[in-house]
Amino acid sequence: MSGANTYTWTTGSSLNVISVTPTVSTSYSVIGANSFGCQNSANATINVLNTPIITINTPSTSVCFGYTMMVTANGASNYSWSTDATTNTTIIQPFSNATFSVVGTNGGSCSDTAFLSLTVLPLPSVSASVSNTMACVGQSITLNASGSIA
Repeated sequence: MSGANTYTWTTGSSLNVISVTPTVSTSYSVIGANSFGCQNSANATINVLNTPIITINTPSTSVCFGYTMMVTANGASNYSWSTDATTNTTIIQPFSNATFSVVGTNGGSCSDTAFLSLTVLPLPSVSASVSNTMACVGQSITLNASGSIA
């Protein structure tokens, strides 16, 4: 014969299965007793890991079409970006409005996710014209720039 008929946890519970939510690493003890009055005890330790808090540092939440931007995540020791980058700093180049995410962990199963929404700004339309495409040395030529916002 083995196993206990009654259980007493350090939490005060007398159930054989209990649920706990520790905020710090904690050791729990249980005493089990059988029908003969014999008792034995056991311990269960839960190591609580700190959950990282991830932030994203970026020079702006807008970027010009086709431009690149360096962004940096902080708060963890391991990173995984939605762009497949695995370093805390990555370069992104969106061609349309987009949201990027990064998951950070501290080597355990605890993680946090941060999001960055970027607006892609249109490039202006620019054209250049010249009064004459050929010139003699020292001859003055007029250049003209014009454009509009797309």
